[in-house]
Amino acid sequence: MGDIYIVGLGPGDAGLITRQTEQLLQSGRKIYLRTRIHPTVKWLDEHHIPYESLDIFYEKESSFDAVYSSIVKFLAARAGKGESLVYAVPGSPLVAEKTVVMLRRQAEKSGIPVHICAGMSFLELLYIRAELDPVQGLTVVDASELDTLPATIGHPIVITQIYNQETASEVKLTLMDRYGDEAPVSLIRHLSLPDESVLDIPLFELDRYDMDHLTLCVFDPGKALPPAVKPFTLKPLVQVMKALRSPGGCPWDKSQNHETLRTYFLQEAWEVIDAIDRGDSENLKEELGDVLFQIIFHARLAEEAGLFTMQDVVDGITDKMKERHPFVFGRVRRQEAAEMLGSWELRKMKEKKRAHLLSGIPQNLPSLLFTCIMQNKVSSMGIYTAENGDICRQHMESAWKQAARGLEQNLTREKAEYISGRALFETVRFLRFYRVDPEVALHRFSREFSEKFCEWEDQLYRQQIDWTKLSKEQIGSLWKNSTEQK
Repeated sequence: MGDIYIVGLGPGDAGLITRQTEQLLQSGRKIYLRTRIHPTVKWLDEHHIPYESLDIFYEKESSFDAVYSSIVKFLAARAGKGESLVYAVPGSPLVAEKTVVMLRRQAEKSGIPVHICAGMSFLELLYIRAELDPVQGLTVVDASELDTLPATIGHPIVITQIYNQETASEVKLTLMDRYGDEAPVSLIRHLSLPDESVLDIPLFELDRYDMDHLTLCVFDPGKALPPAVKPFTLKPLVQVMKALRSPGGCPWDKSQNHETLRTYFLQEAWEVIDAIDRGDSENLKEELGDVLFQIIFHARLAEEAGLFTMQDVVDGITDKMKERHPFVFGRVRRQEAAEMLGSWELRKMKEKKRAHLLSGIPQNLPSLLFTCIMQNKVSSMGIYTAENGDICRQHMESAWKQAARGLEQNLTREKAEYISGRALFETVRFLRFYRVDPEVALHRFSREFSEKFCEWEDQLYRQQIDWTKLSKEQIGSLWKNSTEQK
């Protein structure tokens, strides 16, 4: 039983074949070329290295599948008779080389030892010429299999084996059906050779140029579609997260867990709120991205632990929203919508299998937000409703009067906090009647106060007033004068 050594002849320039490949080609073993139509074959001729071309099978067979099958049978038969041989293919043995896949399967069945020598493919050069980063997503497909691609792809596509203008026309028509005539495409010929060319052209011109076995094109669906219909995908960000957590990734990202990321999640969420309050849409876009990254980070941690994936997260919330809105997704009639909205909290309790209505409120929410959510929930049962403004105001005023009287007495801290908390609780109820979110209201007022105070400090600086050398009475007078002027 002979051994089969499989080598790659590189993308074109003979200077790009590996040292190991060169040694095998000069080892004296019988060399079989899948095809002699490759620039590196000239190097074999110049060095008087004998070989046998298998192009005869291209002439005899009627399809590529039949050609590849005949080549595999021929090589397996030679090795089966004890011949130790070298099988040389264009490019790299493991990139878009179907005969190698078939030969390895046949050799395994027949017990023939196979040794694959690493080689450079056209892709390494293509990454440079087309400025592609495969980590961000890349699909390589044979021109004859273009119709097998999914309807939407969010990353570049490398289309190989564009042998002639007829093949180019088929590629053009397939892509034009999805992306239109003017979609940009890069036509690349003879990578690494002296006459290498890269042409950026509209899709409808693809079949107007000379083609041969060293022709391919790069098509980016994301650039082809207008922004309004650009395919949406989380895959690029998911892949970035995977790379950061992988061996050789970022040490900080690899050291994180759900608990250590907790503070960052809260921080990013509040930065979203800050962007909303400032009406800054550009910053809002950025901060929403930061929150999304945190979500993908937690999903990646869960996936590594075998718990769930990002796809599970997306599927889960999609199913939940459809289940909670049956009047939108066709399971009930429109006239039932109001009744179903009224039972929202009860349906959530049933869905989550909670024993108590308030069980689902996170206990570490900001106090005003916690109170507002709690009151909204219990009001669905008719408790602490905010339907009558006069009653809400009376309860609030009564609570503050009791708090004022109590605080003037020598109360314990716990008692003082209780009566003050009750007054704040009733204030939240009063604000709910006017549909004012107390958390947002207090934050907005405090923010404006902060901005005014900073402006006042700047004013003192411009007037060369050093407030650190003033008494509190003098500072108070300056502040009062400033606010009265405005």
